[in-house]
Amino acid sequence: MTSRQSLRFTAIGAIFTLFGILIVGRMVRIQIGPEREIFKQQGERYSGVSVNLVPARGKIYDRWGHLLAGNETVYEIGVNLWVDINPETIALAASVVLGSDYNDVLAALQREPSGNYAHYVLDNYG
Repeated sequence: MTSRQSLRFTAIGAIFTLFGILIVGRMVRIQIGPEREIFKQQGERYSGVSVNLVPARGKIYDRWGHLLAGNETVYEIGVNLWVDINPETIALAASVVLGSDYNDVLAALQREPSGNYAHYVLDNYG
């Protein structure tokens, strides 16, 4: 090995040693310097573990505790009372097909529709 090569290797070794000392010095400064608390808070913010949570499926209630949606498929047969209908025909069909009481259905369909009473449920399937 010539003296020129030796000088190159020594210079490269000195540069790498200097970079190593600078890196170690920077690590020590981060750990004991005045910004230590800031770095610690940032580290705590990013130290969480990511977990995929599968939401529980169930019943959905409104703020008053009334059921809005559930897990069960339900089919509803009803009559819109705002539409012009023949109450006798619907009551007869409901009593024959659904097994409902003719007089109860007829009385409900002959009532005047209002804001709270505009849809009459004949039967639920679910």
